[in-house]
Amino acid sequence: MNSPLEEVFRGDCQSLRIPGENGFVVMYHGYIAEHNGLETALEAISRIRKEVQHLKFEIYGFGNLAYIQKLLRRVEELGLTDIVDYHGYQSQSVIAQAIQSISVGVIPNKMTPFTNLNLPTRIFEYLAMKKPVIAPHTKGIMDYFNEESLHLFEAGNVDSLAGVILDVCRNPSRRQSTLERGIEIYNKHRWGAEKRHLVELVKNM
Repeated sequence: MNSPLEEVFRGDCQSLRIPGENGFVVMYHGYIAEHNGLETALEAISRIRKEVQHLKFEIYGFGNLAYIQKLLRRVEELGLTDIVDYHGYQSQSVIAQAIQSISVGVIPNKMTPFTNLNLPTRIFEYLAMKKPVIAPHTKGIMDYFNEESLHLFEAGNVDSLAGVILDVCRNPSRRQSTLERGIEIYNKHRWGAEKRHLVELVKNM
């Protein structure tokens, strides 16, 4: 399991951003490919934009250029150019700084054999920065988390993702309690703890 770089993704930033006049900011960062579900996220953002005041969707990452161009065309087709910003590839330090200003991180993966078993490091990066996470209900993620520690949606389902984003925005008490449980799980799997576990395994061989 990959862990965030703790010297970069530090947990000393302010806790959950409260939606207000500065808006509700959703963020995706990482590799950009079809299985990572950004088209699903764009569709979900489009469906709820009138229900969330000052909604923003910030995208950081790189991938296949043709696919990125396809996504940017979809942004225009959905009329989202005023609320979706694509920042391209950025360093981890820039990503960590950006996370400080968001309301929630999203892992919009579709359901594939790979994404069903994968545990994205991005989940821990958001939690390390004390930000709630929206993620798909897949085996690899559920091996570590549950419905009380992440905001879960049905992978590839636009309506499900849109509903979860709205719930995160509208229910601050649930948002905070879910975040706290997610952070507890992250702390159990920080590199320091994993390192001690691996050392003990080697010693006992």
